[in-house]
Amino acid sequence: MSLVSRVTNLFGKTTADSSTQTSSSSPSSVPPSGSGALGYDLLAPAGDSHVRYDAVQFEDSRRAKRLRTEERREEYEENEQEYRPPYLHSMLAGGIGGTSGDMLMHSLDTVKTRQQGDPHVPPKYTSMSSSYTTIFRQEGVRRGLYSGVTPALLGSFPGTVIFFGTYEYSKRHMLDAGINPSLAYLAGGFIADLAASFVYVPSEVLKTRLQLQGRYNNPFFKSGYNYRSTLDAFRTIIKEEGFFALYSGFKATLFRDLPFSALQFAFYEQEQKFAKECAVWPEL
Repeated sequence: MSLVSRVTNLFGKTTADSSTQTSSSSPSSVPPSGSGALGYDLLAPAGDSHVRYDAVQFEDSRRAKRLRTEERREEYEENEQEYRPPYLHSMLAGGIGGTSGDMLMHSLDTVKTRQQGDPHVPPKYTSMSSSYTTIFRQEGVRRGLYSGVTPALLGSFPGTVIFFGTYEYSKRHMLDAGINPSLAYLAGGFIADLAASFVYVPSEVLKTRLQLQGRYNNPFFKSGYNYRSTLDAFRTIIKEEGFFALYSGFKATLFRDLPFSALQFAFYEQEQKFAKECAVWPEL
């Protein structure tokens, strides 16, 4: 065989082998045009891969946050069911808080009482600021603005202690019995105020009369009452009017206070629960 024939046969065999190898390759194994080894589009903008990576990271972060939220939700619900303050703590906290509020606001309550019970025509006390100033200037603080503070104090502390003790007791028993929480809070406030009313109504009667009177033999305001002290008022009312005079206005007071306390604590408990949930689950 000549040299030319040998060279021709060699190159022809190489070309045929290459064609056979190319045709035997699977079309699925060939990356699409413009694609890299990992299948990403090499012709796409360079920032697309970063966008995909950020999206994956964001989804992972959301998934982890949901998991933490569920764990905190379960922990919160367990603690809510397990922890209940002792009755004594609730009673003392309520008594101290209620008494402090009554003492701080007593002077304004005196102004309100004088305006409501003013028998003068035209009335002596008109606006709140002028009434406050007039009582302070003419009668002072202790015998004027803070007249009736003793029965207010004697009724406020035991009344609020009874209120919060009764409220916690009735609320917990109703919740444990499976009653709807909103109904339990509503009924708890109603029952608690009813129990406390037997203490605070007599003290309010004494307080109101001494507020209207002011000091003994008050020359600046004629209310029709003239008691030397809280004890003297108590004795005089029982002696001249009977024991049940201390409960004058009892029914009207109940119609005013019972619905108020029921609604107040129903809203308070629900808002407190919502605030705790927002603190535990910020995404709410």
